[in-house]
Amino acid sequence: MRKRKGQIIFFLIVVLDQFLKLVTLKRGSAVLNRGISFGLFNDSFSFEVLLVVLPVLLGIFLFVSIFKLSKNFGLVLILSGGFSNYLDRIIKGGVVDYLKIWFFPHFNLADLAITLGFVWFLVDFVKKQTV
Repeated sequence: MRKRKGQIIFFLIVVLDQFLKLVTLKRGSAVLNRGISFGLFNDSFSFEVLLVVLPVLLGIFLFVSIFKLSKNFGLVLILSGGFSNYLDRIIKGGVVDYLKIWFFPHFNLADLAITLGFVWFLVDFVKKQTV
């Protein structure tokens, strides 16, 4: 993947996810997750502080990485989802989740990008090891 395409995909995912979060917050159909995945540690103050301090360092890494490492599509998906959720934590105090499928916990486009990116990255890694 060319670097420029990776940067465009990164910004498209972040903008689309943030737009969907804004729309669902206005409609009142979103959930604010102050914890981590699946709502774990949702009410823990010390953990919430940790979730603000650590993402600052992660945010700096993500922002720099997207411009240097955007040749791998899986990594672009992981970084875009991570950055969008990072923005939520800093601006809103938690991650806005707006998708709900059957029995699965609430999630958002950023979570989906992270998950798909991890699978893509892993498959790509395995392919390179076997060739």
